[in-house]
Amino acid sequence: MNRETWLQAATAKLSERFVTCGLPPVPADVKISCGFPGGGSPRKRIGECWPRSRSKAGVNEVFINPTLSDRTQVLAVLAHELCHAIDDCKSGHKAAFARLARGVGLEGAMTATIPGAEFTAWCASVDLPDFPHESLIMKGGRSDRSGARVKLTCQEHGFSWWVSKAGFQELQACPFCEGTCHTGEESDDE
Repeated sequence: MNRETWLQAATAKLSERFVTCGLPPVPADVKISCGFPGGGSPRKRIGECWPRSRSKAGVNEVFINPTLSDRTQVLAVLAHELCHAIDDCKSGHKAAFARLARGVGLEGAMTATIPGAEFTAWCASVDLPDFPHESLIMKGGRSDRSGARVKLTCQEHGFSWWVSKAGFQELQACPFCEGTCHTGEESDDE
């Protein structure tokens, strides 16, 4: 069983759980995959659901961050994102979403839900193998400067632009005037 097959099987089990809890079922056409989120930091955002209006297929698209591998955590993040899919991302993390999330057994802040005791017990009992995936390891936080950028300024023409540190080291000439008139200053932004 690969990751996507596992995620589809988990979605079917969670849809049953939603219905058992008196909640609407998960849309049958929702697409689930393991991948980095498209909006926001992959270090912070561990799941994401896209509304039907943003998919050319006209379906909800859900992504589970590949830094996750713990079965219960993946199921909890998937449940959170499926709450968004049921709502088609209309209520954000407000009341309609919160009713779904709490109803299925998620707790905590609605922007960062965690599995409650009942949900955790359900995860232990549900007929699914472990998530067939090993975590991807992101490099460290601020001490990792591989993504640092340098702001360059063309002294002659006044143009400014940003380039990666690697790009700065490879830069031979100003892209505006083809001269060596640029100066650089490092940014704290990654």
